[in-house]
Amino acid sequence: MPTVPWETTRNWALITFLFVFLVTHNDAPALITGHFSGASRLSRLREDHRILNSTKWGDFSPHAPEVGAPPWQAPKYLNLTGFRETDHYAWEDLAPFKDRCRQWSRHAYPPPKDGPDWEHGPVRRTWQNATGTVHGKWVRRPGSAVRDSKNYNLTAIAPGVDWAETDIEWGWNVTGSHGTILLRLSESADGVVYEEKETKEGKHPHSGSLAREIIAVADIQDEDQPSPSFALRLHGVHWPRQGSILLTTTTEKFAGIFGLPHFAPAPEFHHTAKMLLNRTLDEVLAKKERMRFGDPGNPWTPVVEEEPSVPWPRCEYIMYLQLHPLDSVYIGEDESDPQLATLIDHLENELRFPTGAPSKGRPDLRMSMVAWSPDCAYYLESKGPPLFPSVEGQHLVGLKSEVLLSRTKMWMFGFAAVLMAQLWLLKMQMKESNTPSTLGRISFHTAAMMLLADGLVFTCSSAWSLSATNTFLPSLILTFAAFMSMSIGAGFLSEIYKYQEPERRRDEARVNAAARTTPPPTSAPAPTQNSTARNTLPLPVTAPRRPASPPIIIPSDQDIDAEIAENTAQSAAAVPVGPTTTAGSPSAPRVSTFASITGTFMLLGIAVLILTAMSLSWPPRARAIYLNLVAFTYLSFWAPQIRRNVWRNSRRAFAWRFVLGQSALRLLPFAYFYLRSDNILFVEPDPVTFLALVAWVWVQILVLVAQDVLGPRYGLPERWMPEVWEYHPVLREDNVETGGLPIGLVSSGGLSEDHKGAGGESSAESSPVAASVHAAARRGSWSLTSPFLTDDGSWARGVGGRREREKELRRHGMALRTIDCAICTEVLEVPVVRADAKDPAAAGGLVGVFARRAYMVTPYPVTMSKINTILLDCDNTLVLSEDLAFEGCAEVLNEIATSKSLPLECPFTGPSLISEFVGQNFRGMLSSLQERYGFPLTPEEIETYVRREEDAVIARLEAELVPCPGADVVLARLAATGKYKLAVVSSSALRRVQASVRRVGMDHHFVNGTSTVEPVVEEHAIFSAASSLPVPTSKPDPAVYLHAMEKLGKTADECVAVEDSRSGTLSAVRAGIKVVGYVGPYKPEERDRMTQVLKDAGAAVIMEDWAQFEECLAKVEAGEV
Repeated sequence: MPTVPWETTRNWALITFLFVFLVTHNDAPALITGHFSGASRLSRLREDHRILNSTKWGDFSPHAPEVGAPPWQAPKYLNLTGFRETDHYAWEDLAPFKDRCRQWSRHAYPPPKDGPDWEHGPVRRTWQNATGTVHGKWVRRPGSAVRDSKNYNLTAIAPGVDWAETDIEWGWNVTGSHGTILLRLSESADGVVYEEKETKEGKHPHSGSLAREIIAVADIQDEDQPSPSFALRLHGVHWPRQGSILLTTTTEKFAGIFGLPHFAPAPEFHHTAKMLLNRTLDEVLAKKERMRFGDPGNPWTPVVEEEPSVPWPRCEYIMYLQLHPLDSVYIGEDESDPQLATLIDHLENELRFPTGAPSKGRPDLRMSMVAWSPDCAYYLESKGPPLFPSVEGQHLVGLKSEVLLSRTKMWMFGFAAVLMAQLWLLKMQMKESNTPSTLGRISFHTAAMMLLADGLVFTCSSAWSLSATNTFLPSLILTFAAFMSMSIGAGFLSEIYKYQEPERRRDEARVNAAARTTPPPTSAPAPTQNSTARNTLPLPVTAPRRPASPPIIIPSDQDIDAEIAENTAQSAAAVPVGPTTTAGSPSAPRVSTFASITGTFMLLGIAVLILTAMSLSWPPRARAIYLNLVAFTYLSFWAPQIRRNVWRNSRRAFAWRFVLGQSALRLLPFAYFYLRSDNILFVEPDPVTFLALVAWVWVQILVLVAQDVLGPRYGLPERWMPEVWEYHPVLREDNVETGGLPIGLVSSGGLSEDHKGAGGESSAESSPVAASVHAAARRGSWSLTSPFLTDDGSWARGVGGRREREKELRRHGMALRTIDCAICTEVLEVPVVRADAKDPAAAGGLVGVFARRAYMVTPYPVTMSKINTILLDCDNTLVLSEDLAFEGCAEVLNEIATSKSLPLECPFTGPSLISEFVGQNFRGMLSSLQERYGFPLTPEEIETYVRREEDAVIARLEAELVPCPGADVVLARLAATGKYKLAVVSSSALRRVQASVRRVGMDHHFVNGTSTVEPVVEEHAIFSAASSLPVPTSKPDPAVYLHAMEKLGKTADECVAVEDSRSGTLSAVRAGIKVVGYVGPYKPEERDRMTQVLKDAGAAVIMEDWAQFEECLAKVEAGEV
């Protein structure tokens, strides 16, 4: 059983602990004790409710006493907690608070000329439902009295309450001069409403005659002091016709909700607020009285977070909000129009229940604020006209909840589209980076940073989806897009991690060796070439030749050090490791698995999420620094790639489409929050910081461009980096002729026309490696079909491209020579400088850089195709045999129908069988007819009829068969390349297929191995579903294709099939083979229909003529289809 690395176990244990610690908590109320429970506490609440019902306007008038004033003008207090004179609250500022409320209201919503001083009249011009979110700036103004925590005796104010501390600074105490506030208001359209009935006919209702309960959550941030933000909940009353809202906190030391009507600026508003609260408070208290167990929670608690078991003293707040009238753009200029109320109602109904009715837009939600703390004695007022110019503040501005919800949905859909675009770019890059060489160039940390960001998006969207109601669909789509981007990105990252493991193992081994080695006290001798090599990156296979050494077998992952250590540990054959090798075998370095890396990703993601959540309560400057630092770090994802390009001396790892696309897409979410003031999170825009982030991303891109153009190490001191080449050093013709090639390269003899001898033979034909080289040439070299970059910037492919490349090299004094790479087991075509030509890299400075780039230009990323076998259908694919075959088949079937007395409407003909049974063999036809007509056939009869059908068809084929136009020419070209194995896979009987290919002269293409002397036996080159399988079958059964691949020793990735029928296409597709559909034998008017039929069956590409086959094959090999 494999052991689990300790690192993995440790990471997962820590993740589990954090999950349990952060997620679990106890929400159950205490059953016996609680600071807000028990019959005595409930009776006090009932008494407060009775006092609310028994008081009237003017019963609470806590002004300062005047000398000589009559008794009816004496200060009046209420027997409510915090409303008593003995509580010493700063009630002398209540009258100024009411005056400021009237002043704010009159400025935002001027009253009629002949109306009361404050009442707005019968015409409504504000939103009637204030549910929404607003934000803005506030300024602090001290009250006339000075109060702090030392002025109060909490034990006397709230007897029976065990306070946490009494001599400490109270919470929620704002000491700075300015800050910001985010206010979320919630008002149920179906909640409790009190409306005063009209008493006189024709009299318009008072603007305070309608009252509705409302709740608000305020997030207050002090920007003048380094203090965290705090959130509090307020309950109160909304007068929709007046557009006024009055809110208050309610705690153990302040019965704010029971005294709220006395804060109203006018008696009419006091009356409706009192009637509304009488009903709503009574319902809450009655519900608490009916509960079996006492609920310790305060139903009007201002604490938003989980309330502690021991109360903590905090400042109380009374808040007045005045809604501003809607802009005249939406409701017109006539302020006295009685139809305004109906128009505003229509606007609100359209927001709540969209019908698509035309509108001029969606007005903002605007309001003014005055907040007063009666115990801490200060005011918080929204910043805006008339006290402040509009450029400094517009009071509180925001969105109705329906508008915010709509924008949130659109943002989620847009973000999901951005993630899908990122995923498309990643898929395109994965197609180009699918070899060890291309994967080795990519920085693991660059891909990891992108993956970590996608993982965080997936985590947040998943958590949101679990509790989402109105945004469930867009959040689910966003979660899916983030999951796809994260999962596919993780697969790509694991491939990078796997192919870069040898490099990490060598680094670990080098670190371990350095830790075990004790430096001698004397000066170290000059390092040898071998000792230097151990402190550098592995040299490429084309580096300058080192002194001769015995051969070393390279393991599959090309990690020589690991192979040597393994062989030594197992007492294998001696492997020379150079004169500087120390005695003993070093222990194999421990390299982290990708599973442990996954755990590290999760820990890092959790840490980022925790810090981000904590930062929401930090001081503004600290929070802004943290969030900007996170954004800067994330948008530095190209920095690790720049470093890896330098370290590996690689010009470019990613396609420019990927670099530019990912940069733009990953900047888009930042642009939304940094530039738009009406973003869904209501964060303050910061265009300067965003421009700095964009500039930083572009600086990284420009460095990548410079590395691609000038070279990754241009201008950097050589001693900073290990010696390594991107490809190979410049080769000269005299080095090739004398054998002076870098290690791993052997001259195979020039295959270029310019380097052939007089007889057309290569001068190196008799070299010991010539046979292996030419065998490799017969297998096919990637360089013969790879695209080449010409001077005009275009790419040339194939043999023509090779000729174009030779012409370009000849102009620069170079030639194309074939070199056998022993390590990569490929025949490579390498530019070689002629003996009489000047070295292109000899020039110094910038000229030399561009000259060397012309010689060592980064090749076009080539997908190393695995395809080396072409499986061909026979009938109507290689030969035009189906018409002839079905005519012979019809004769035999008509004989069977006559002998079995089948009720045929008309005799079988060749065309009728083609339309019904194309792609099936004779056995398949018999099985279908037996099922249709229900007649029996013994096995002996079936074999007899099959043999007679074969004889009849073969006779016709040998007399009249012709090849499909162009098939023989294309097969000859494919066979000449030596790259592809050709085989026939047919549903027809083996004798028939053999006779067909023999008749048209194609049988010599289907040979065993490289021998052209003996025709191959049918099992190895021609496969028949009717004859080659243990149990005869027919297409679309994939058995014949699976059997062919097994006999040939090939996989589906190495094969391409050519089929002309639906059943044949289905057979190959079900076997996992890509199919080139062929519709050439069909009539022109039928080709469009058959093209669609073959595509529906799974054909990757369609050709109408064999002349198009090589182009279709190239598309399949390049992964374009």
